[in-house]
Amino acid sequence: MDRARLFAKIDEIGGRIRGKLVDLSLGIHAQPELAFKEYEAAKLLSNYLAGEGFDVTLGAAGMETAFIAEWRVGDGPTVAFLAEYDALPDVGHACGHNIIGTSAAAAGVLLKRAWPEMPGRILVLGTPAEEGGGGKIVMVDAGVFDDVDVALMMHPTTGESKVGGTSLATSDLVVNFRGRPAHAAGSPHRGINALDAVVQTYVNVSMLRQHVTPDVRMHCLITKGGSVINVVPEEAEIKYLLRAATREGVDNVVKRVRDCAEGAAASTMAEVSFVETKGYDERWPNTVLGNLMREHFARVGVDMPPSRRRPAGQRTSATEQSSACGKRVRFDRAELGREPFARVRGVRSFGGRPPGLAAVGSGDGNDGVRSADAAGSGRAGQRRA
Repeated sequence: MDRARLFAKIDEIGGRIRGKLVDLSLGIHAQPELAFKEYEAAKLLSNYLAGEGFDVTLGAAGMETAFIAEWRVGDGPTVAFLAEYDALPDVGHACGHNIIGTSAAAAGVLLKRAWPEMPGRILVLGTPAEEGGGGKIVMVDAGVFDDVDVALMMHPTTGESKVGGTSLATSDLVVNFRGRPAHAAGSPHRGINALDAVVQTYVNVSMLRQHVTPDVRMHCLITKGGSVINVVPEEAEIKYLLRAATREGVDNVVKRVRDCAEGAAASTMAEVSFVETKGYDERWPNTVLGNLMREHFARVGVDMPPSRRRPAGQRTSATEQSSACGKRVRFDRAELGREPFARVRGVRSFGGRPPGLAAVGSGDGNDGVRSADAAGSGRAGQRRA
């Protein structure tokens, strides 16, 4: 099928199913669910895809709220559209994951309907816990992406629509201090104030800020500071989320923050312990795939700057796609501002081999359509992994 004909069919089908997609997005938005608990969102998306003829596997990679929706026709490239649908505590879908999940499902359905004889495989992957937990990383480790040629995704933004760019690497560091309790009025000299150690750590890290590179971010929250006001605090704790442009960079920041805490422990005579959890790695863009995406956006009137790596100081976000990138494939990123949503469905790439994407828009298909399932019966439906 030539590209012009494919694009025309996608535009026509998209207009007909737009109402259903809006309802699907609003349904997910109305019931925000946290990481690994996105039961209703996963149900809404997987039921919709099963109804469109996709063979759906529930509980993918051992995660209850992950799914794989597949449409296969013969041999050819595998194109995956990635759905996110977890929300944030307190603020719900502030990151627009209801739009991301719906857009991934829409992309898979549009491609299937517009080119049902496409040689190869269409996947819509339900990837839980982007906001914390890294569902995509779990799926990479389980081999879900092993045969994927190209994986695409979009993310809404309130700013300029763009493709390309990277994200920051992260680590969490919990710093716990143990002191000695004493009556704060009767015998304070007998106590060791763990809260003083936390406060000193906070001050030390604050002074460190002017001596780190522009890409570094150091967020913190004091989570423990004693229990009653007239007792010298025996235990206190501060948690840090640390970011930098590279994994090596964030590891160095972790060391420096630990040094700040060690100094605070020495000055207050408190004991200090650490729990570090390595977060997401940085993302590297696939500029070839990204620039191809730019061409398609331009076709519908959305101009974007070239795909490129942003300077370290301009990168502020972090995402699990980055860690999956380091293990399996290279990524690109497309973000759509408010205005383009009236006209296009954007994608953020999570790409493997760019020729796979070229195959999506050109080439001749095989006759006959089947929807693969575990038994190869050609019946669409759902099954649990």
